[in-house]
Amino acid sequence: MKSLRAKMTILIVMVVLGSSVLMSLNSYQRAKSSLIVQLEDNYMASAQKNALELTAWVNTNATIIDTLAAEIAVNDITLKDYDAFHSYLQHSNELLNKNGYVYDVYFTYPNNFMVCASDFVADGTVDFVHEREWYTTSALTGELYFSAPYLDSDTNQSVITISKAVYKDNELLGVLAADIFVDVLIDMVYNADVGNESYAFLMDQNMRMLAHPNEFYKYDSTPLKVMDDPASPYGPLVDVIQNGYDKMVFVDDYDGINRGISTARMTNTGWYVCIATSRDEISKGVGGLLRGFVISTIISIVIGVFIAIFLARVLDKLTRQEQEYRQQVLRLEKQAADEASRAKSRFLADMSHEIRTPINAIIGMNEMILRETDNGDIREYSRNIRQSGHNLLQLINGILDFSKIEDGKMEIVPVRYRVGSQVAYLLNSISDRANAKKLKLEFNIDPQLPTQLYGDDTRINQVIVNLLTNAVKYTEKGTVSFSIQTKEKKDGRILIYFEVKDTGIGIQEEDMAKLFESFERLDVVRNRNIEGTGLGMTITRKLLDLMDSELKVESVYGKGSVFSFELWQEIADESPLGDYREYSEGGSDEGSYQESFHAERARILVVDDTKMNLFVVQSLLKKTGIKIDTAGSGPDSIRLSEENVYDVILMDQRMPGMDGTQAMKLIREQEGGKNAKTPVICLTADVIRGARDRYLKQGFDDYLTKPIDGAELEKMLMTYLPEDKLERITGLPDKEIGNKADAAAKDNSEITDPEKDNVMKDLLKALTGIGVNTDTGISHSANDKEVYRSVLSTFAGEEKEKARSLQNSYEKEDWDNYGITVHSLKSSAGMIGAAGLSSLAAGLESAAQNNDKAAIDKDHERVMELYEQLTAVIDDHLIDEDKGMDEEDGDDVLEFTPK
Repeated sequence: MKSLRAKMTILIVMVVLGSSVLMSLNSYQRAKSSLIVQLEDNYMASAQKNALELTAWVNTNATIIDTLAAEIAVNDITLKDYDAFHSYLQHSNELLNKNGYVYDVYFTYPNNFMVCASDFVADGTVDFVHEREWYTTSALTGELYFSAPYLDSDTNQSVITISKAVYKDNELLGVLAADIFVDVLIDMVYNADVGNESYAFLMDQNMRMLAHPNEFYKYDSTPLKVMDDPASPYGPLVDVIQNGYDKMVFVDDYDGINRGISTARMTNTGWYVCIATSRDEISKGVGGLLRGFVISTIISIVIGVFIAIFLARVLDKLTRQEQEYRQQVLRLEKQAADEASRAKSRFLADMSHEIRTPINAIIGMNEMILRETDNGDIREYSRNIRQSGHNLLQLINGILDFSKIEDGKMEIVPVRYRVGSQVAYLLNSISDRANAKKLKLEFNIDPQLPTQLYGDDTRINQVIVNLLTNAVKYTEKGTVSFSIQTKEKKDGRILIYFEVKDTGIGIQEEDMAKLFESFERLDVVRNRNIEGTGLGMTITRKLLDLMDSELKVESVYGKGSVFSFELWQEIADESPLGDYREYSEGGSDEGSYQESFHAERARILVVDDTKMNLFVVQSLLKKTGIKIDTAGSGPDSIRLSEENVYDVILMDQRMPGMDGTQAMKLIREQEGGKNAKTPVICLTADVIRGARDRYLKQGFDDYLTKPIDGAELEKMLMTYLPEDKLERITGLPDKEIGNKADAAAKDNSEITDPEKDNVMKDLLKALTGIGVNTDTGISHSANDKEVYRSVLSTFAGEEKEKARSLQNSYEKEDWDNYGITVHSLKSSAGMIGAAGLSSLAAGLESAAQNNDKAAIDKDHERVMELYEQLTAVIDDHLIDEDKGMDEEDGDDVLEFTPK
């Protein structure tokens, strides 16, 4: 009971004390607000006063133009000859320009002929009628036009242009304009009557700063926008003006002082006169008011402070206990949720991998049945197994992707890809399903799309395949159509519109909200026999979110649906795609490669610090018969160029010690000049916009990107090799092609070795399992698996040396050599199809160029782990003969020195 009384006493005292303080504070705040509002109104009135003064000054000068324009319209002066009109303008300017503010008066006819009061004569190089706003705006509105101030090139003084269209009988005779010195106007702004630590400034209607004491806003020709300064404090002021509010805005100004800004708009020009007054200036009268209220309340505060401290301690203890209890509950709930999430992720990952292992074996063995059996029924059964197996893999991959997205581990990895190959892949992915249901499949592909783009084609394809698969699933008869169209091109990028349209069952309006819910099936009764997990649309939407895009859906129940999205991609090759069917029908079967030329008498030099890149070039050009010398550094290339004459030099740009540009210049400056005029082609992984022009300016004859494409390499050599050493191949008889294929097979008889064949299949599966796009790697190896095997062996053989160099540079913080080594890793990883490793290496290369240690620290260990994991998989699946042979071959590539 005693405790209760004490609590009640404390409560009453606190209520009384609190009420007294609140009443005092409320009274003070009301008085303070009233006083500040009155002061703000005074400053707003001051801004209005200054705006009126500036408006009057501008109107005085505008009257000259308006009066002169009216006189010209009435007196038909425009019909006189040039000398008479010139004298008239000169005389009128002298009479009307009493204050000397007018710099020049000039009249421009609709045919662009100009007559000036000064002796200036337009030479016709400038189209005033169409290119000058003072002409176009005046002619369009018939009103006086006021330009923003700018620095006149002749006098280097600030001027504005005032213009007025001259009409007679509704016919435009021309536009009269005058350039007015505005030094007086600027001085009026700077000399405005403001308080201490306050200033005035002037903006035009487009928020450009015309006059301001901050040197940042000083302009050479045209005014800067108020928000051009990254530290500009005027964002709230711009918002108030644009929203039409009439109030003072308080900002922390550019010099650190808090100021209130009042504005007033000039009626003729639409410019804004602003007065920035320090808060201290505004609050001058508030200090005395505050002292009175402080004295009246301080006694109550002193009396209540001891009671408040006591009560605060009690309440603090109770609050701490309650907070600790809540935090404990939250920790337990979070721990349970994290455990559940980790358990779910482990389960999904373990189960998916456990299922994928036998499924991959089933699909792989089934593929052997398809290749080896001649029994038609068995082949049909096998094809059904393959389709069902791939469907099951799609379901498993969908669950894995969903798990990755939920854990935040899904990444977008941009690479350079061919649009034609992408369309062919999409067509092949959906054709069997559509044909099985006897649906009409339409592909509408814009032939003006670029041939090559830069983006994550894997995730884009996943999105489109999801949409196409759903369209076929839910369409029983009719048509499924797919469109890719160009929407916009800008700054080396393209906005592409993708659309999948079907004549299927559609979506009920009440089900639209459930469309993107995980594991949700729509219209369950009607769709009970349709396969799927209900994750496809969820994954599709989240993948598009990662690529800064959005899926749009339109549907009519019973008639069909339209799914569409837009996506920005960088352009890697602007050549138009043409007819996509050429890519679909041409195919990319192995063994279909045919060299485009022979050049047994030609000799080239290939320079690259990465052995794998040298080996790849030799492999890609093997059938052409061309003689190839190789060098692993800039100094080696100079030595070889002193000894031999080459028809073409392929020069890697980024190498340790001496880069490609330095080596190229030294080769051309050699005494004797054996290769002074030899074409030098730059080899680089730099694919950003403008790279080709940059390397041509440095002196290279042309530019070839890495990973090197065999067809592009042959095309480049055919451009620069001497015609007398070049035998172009436009087509061979079938028999001759067969003989060449037989000879190639004989030269590479180890390809048919069953043991190596099985090893290669296992290697490709293992690489695919860790995310390597082996199809990309094989395509970079002239579609020759034997070449790809050798490239992989060379890549793995370089790992120890390159990893050691990378680690040493990292530990020494030698970012120059670190960037060169990781650049080489980026190129070679991209060559074999390891897009993830290549993308991470590219990020480290950029960080090394910017000396960004934090970014390097973030990804260095990850890159080293991926590099080691990738080479371990290659080593584990190559037989000893492969390793020994390829390492020896790799050494020969590096150390070959011609006699």
